[in-house]
Amino acid sequence: ATLTNDSIDELQLAQGKTAMALIKASFVLLSPDPTVKISARNRLSGTISGMTPGAVNCEVRLLLPGNRTLGAVITNESAEALELAVGQPCTALIKASHVIIAVD
Repeated sequence: ATLTNDSIDELQLAQGKTAMALIKASFVLLSPDPTVKISARNRLSGTISGMTPGAVNCEVRLLLPGNRTLGAVITNESAEALELAVGQPCTALIKASHVIIAVD
């Protein structure tokens, strides 16, 4: 995430404090190639655990290490072009500016 110093103070962020990263599913880019060169530096690799196509978009669920799940929404056309399938390794790419940090 990209945070201002004021935000860090307001959220009382400190090393060891639990925080959550919130990411809108449509901001998550997907690539079956974990070495793809792109400006998004946050990379989370996992396995596609589910795909739900709709009229235009497809919801793709990635199972990440630690039994965590990340959802992405891409067009059906993109899912087909990337040849995405359940059980396939896939990498989620997320720009830092698309991450919101939340705390309890």
